[in-house]
Amino acid sequence: MKILIKNIHIIDTFSGKEIKNSDILIQDATIKKIGHKIKIDLKKDDMIIDGKDCIFTPAFTDIHTHLREPGFEYKEDISTGTMAAIHGGFTRITSFPNTKPVIDSIETLAILREKIREKAKIEVLPIAAITKNQEGKKIVEIEKLKKYVYGFTDDGKGIQDPKIAREAMIRARENNVLLLLHEEDTSYGEGVVNNSIAEKLKVKGIKPESEESMIARDIILAKDTKARVHICHVSTKLSAKLLKIAKEEGINITGEVTPHHLCFDDTTFSDFGPNMKMSPPLRREEDRLYLIEAFKEGIIDCIATDHAPHAEYEKKDLNTSSFGITGLETAFLTIYNFVVKKGLLSLYDVIKGLTTNPSKTLSLEKTPIIEGAKLNFIIFNKKEKIIIDNKFFFSKSKNFPLRGEMEGKITYVFYDKKFFKFTDKYEEGFL
Repeated sequence: MKILIKNIHIIDTFSGKEIKNSDILIQDATIKKIGHKIKIDLKKDDMIIDGKDCIFTPAFTDIHTHLREPGFEYKEDISTGTMAAIHGGFTRITSFPNTKPVIDSIETLAILREKIREKAKIEVLPIAAITKNQEGKKIVEIEKLKKYVYGFTDDGKGIQDPKIAREAMIRARENNVLLLLHEEDTSYGEGVVNNSIAEKLKVKGIKPESEESMIARDIILAKDTKARVHICHVSTKLSAKLLKIAKEEGINITGEVTPHHLCFDDTTFSDFGPNMKMSPPLRREEDRLYLIEAFKEGIIDCIATDHAPHAEYEKKDLNTSSFGITGLETAFLTIYNFVVKKGLLSLYDVIKGLTTNPSKTLSLEKTPIIEGAKLNFIIFNKKEKIIIDNKFFFSKSKNFPLRGEMEGKITYVFYDKKFFKFTDKYEEGFL
C-alpha cells in the first residue's frame, strides 16, 4: 500500500526544518520520498491525502503518563491508555509507577512489562519508583532496575527527607539514571486548590511555597551530587525562575509544564469543580503567563500531559475528589486553541516541547522526517473542528474540565507498520 500526502506543511523539530507545500510518499512502512509534485501510479488500495491546512510532524512523546495498570484498571489500562495516546498524537509514553503494586522491584516491574507486551499499541516506557512503595524511606535497587526502565520517580509524593533525597541523587549519579521529581513539601499542610481561591471556594488552599521550597532544596542537592534530575509539572513563576538559576549555574536539570498549567489558571473556570482539581493546582494568571515565557525561552524543556485518569465517582465533590485530569487526547488541542492561536507560542516551539525535548530528556532515538525513516509521524488539520464530549474520549476516564467545540484535529497517526485514521470515522490499517 502506498500513501501520497499532497501539499502539506512539514515541521520537523529534530532536524530544525520547516517545508511548506511538500509532498510525502509513504511506502513499505517508511517515508519513501519527500519533494514537490510527486507522481505515483495508483492501485486499488493506495491512498492520496490532501494536506491543505495540515501539518506533518514527528509523533509526540509524553514524559509523564499514568496508565494505572496494574491495580487500578477501572480508571485506565494499558490498552485504553495507549489508544488515548494515539488519539492525541502520542506514540511514545511513559508508565509511572504509582500502581498497585508500586513498580519498585524487579518482580513488580516484570508484571508491568508483561502487560505492556500484551496490550500496548505503541511504545510504553516504564518508570520505576525512587523509594520502596513510594514511602520516601528506602531507596529501591536502582542498580538492578536501571536496565529496564527510563527513569525513577515517586510522582504524587515529594521525598520529604532531605537525606533520602540526597542519597537517591547520589545513587542516580552513580548509575547514570534520570530522577523525575514531584516537588511538594507536605509540612505546608494539605489543600485542595491554589490558596488564591481557597477562601472563595471554602476549601483548604495549597501554598505555592510547598512546591517552590522543595524545588530550591533539590536544585541545591543536584548541584552537590551532580545527579541528572527532571522537575515534574512546574506550576509557579518562582519555580520557573529557580529552574532558570539552576540552568545558569550549569546544573544537570530539566523541567516540564503541563498543558493545563499553560492554558488555564485560577480564573479560567467560573464554576470551579472536581474536574479542575489537580496537583499542583491551577495557579494565578501571572504564573501561567510566566510559564509560557519560560517555555518559550527554553527554561522549561518539555510539555508533559500528566495524564491522570479517574473514575466518574472519584470526581464528584471538590473537597474529597482525587487530584488530576486526563491529558493525552487533549494536550495538543488545548495548547493550539488557548496558546498558539492567541499568538503566545509558535507551533514549532510547542511541537519541539512534545517531541525533540522529551526524547532528549529520556535518551530516546530521534525520529526526524527524512527519506528512509520508519513511521512515527502525525497529521494535524488546523481548520477541522471537533466536539469534546464524553464520546470523544478513547480513555476509560472523561475527567477533563472542558466540553464543547475546538478547532484542530489529529487526523492521521503513522506508527511502525500501521496507520490510525481519525476523520469521519476511526480506522486502522497496515502499510
